[in-house]
Amino acid sequence: MVDVKFLESFSNHFAQLLESEYGCDVIIEVGIHQNKQSFRSHKLILYQRSSFFREKLTNNNSIKKIVLPHISVDTFKIIIRYIYTGIISFEEFEISTIFDLLVSSNELGFDELVEYLQKYLIDKNSSWLRLNFTRIHNISFKFDNFKHLQNFYTDILAKHPNLIFDSNVFDSFQENALVTLLKRDDLQAEESIIWDKVIQWGKAQIPDLPSDIKLWSYENFLALKSTLHNCLPLIRYFQIPGKDILEKVKPYRRILEPDLWENITERFIFPDVPVNSIILPARKKIPDSLPSRLVPTIVVTKTVRKKIPDSLPSPTIVATKAVPSAILPVREKIPDSLPSPTIVATKALPSAWRSSIIGTTEILFKRHLLEISSWIDRQPDPYTFENIPYNFKLLLRGSDNGFSSKHFHTLCDNIPNTVIVMKIDGTGEIIGGYNPLIWPSDSSFKWLNTEDSFIFTLRNQNLSTSIISRVDNCNMAIGSSSSHGPYFGNNFYKITAPKSKKWFYRYDHESYSFPIRKNHESFTIVDYEVFQVLKKHSDETEIETDINSNVLRFLEINQMGYVEEFF
Repeated sequence: MVDVKFLESFSNHFAQLLESEYGCDVIIEVGIHQNKQSFRSHKLILYQRSSFFREKLTNNNSIKKIVLPHISVDTFKIIIRYIYTGIISFEEFEISTIFDLLVSSNELGFDELVEYLQKYLIDKNSSWLRLNFTRIHNISFKFDNFKHLQNFYTDILAKHPNLIFDSNVFDSFQENALVTLLKRDDLQAEESIIWDKVIQWGKAQIPDLPSDIKLWSYENFLALKSTLHNCLPLIRYFQIPGKDILEKVKPYRRILEPDLWENITERFIFPDVPVNSIILPARKKIPDSLPSRLVPTIVVTKTVRKKIPDSLPSPTIVATKAVPSAILPVREKIPDSLPSPTIVATKALPSAWRSSIIGTTEILFKRHLLEISSWIDRQPDPYTFENIPYNFKLLLRGSDNGFSSKHFHTLCDNIPNTVIVMKIDGTGEIIGGYNPLIWPSDSSFKWLNTEDSFIFTLRNQNLSTSIISRVDNCNMAIGSSSSHGPYFGNNFYKITAPKSKKWFYRYDHESYSFPIRKNHESFTIVDYEVFQVLKKHSDETEIETDINSNVLRFLEINQMGYVEEFF
């Protein structure tokens, strides 16, 4: 007998169960501040439907409340309905909401929904993905499950690598995105240019690297080699012209394996001599012109289209690669007045970076500001230079103003929203903390209560991922007295000796959630800086990346819908 399925009524019954809240035994709180809402639910259903909730409930079956501050109320309304009914209607939502739903679904372990939403965005909203290139590309490479989006963007960059190579965000390009791009045999760039860009990216990841390579130590070369260990094997060295080998590769030969460099020089002198190193195939070049049979003889414009009789056959849909000759090659269609993307030298700071620092910094890098800003706002992903909402005003630098507690309180007391960062002597670690409250000038020690402070370690050449540890015990979040410097719980504070550069760190679950250092002991710092975090004025100009601005400019100038062909 054939099974009869009554899935619609089944789904409706569970929708009614959600609305009635009958038998609910857990509360899910989402959103922050005034945009906060609680949803009553059933542990049994959450356990069965979501791997995220299953793990939460398995580890603590007595849990009564689950807090998800980084998921918006609107997004969770869609998710909770999907959990109970398996139904989502996309027609009523903005595209940005659908993307937020994708990110939240990935966190909550809805793999089938993650798969579907990626394909939906690519199939139905590819132009939106292109016009929000920078932000969505960055997010897609943060999650292993976003393979469809990763492939979508890598296909674009393989055809037009200058979109990222010549942009002012290239230095903060994610390593896994760069590696994925370098693996492409159809990457449309000369190998010597690819080498230049890989070196540029690698140097940008290493703090305090001398700008003059003649001043580099053995440790500097070792740091660059370690930073690029996933990229170097993907370079097609034997496709680089001899002149560029001498001028561009030779200065960095110490980052290559000795056998590889020997093979490169041997091949340069004796082209026919076999080598032991792996020789990757030359990258495939896509022709600049189409076969004659695909080149249209008439370009249909909007004006002409009105005069074509209805009896004519429908226009032929041309595959993506078959680009109309009217816009080939792309670079020739862009007017001379269109400015070229700005190439930012390794040590030069882009305008967006300069606008976010009031004063100077000897410790922070541009990517660090984006991370800290997103942590302050509890954003799941770092801001970009387009939308960073804060400026960082330098209040104190130890090497300039002094390291004592007195110096700290003189310059920083009664100022809210401060970030303290320091570089540890001997290890190069960059650690710090954020205090949303003021530092009081009281002589007696007291604890300050806040749920928004945090401590952190920022990534550098020795650490691939930054670590944030939010406050656990709000009653012991910040300590303060005139005889102490910055004091974050019992975990992290300055030792009170007046001229001391020593700080103390330990992890004991007492104040903050996670350890930010492996060593739980006192340490000496090279320097430290204190910044006030200031909200940008609404009339400040937003900085657009070269990628998005050039795309939009191209479309505006040409007044045509060839977005897909441009990419």
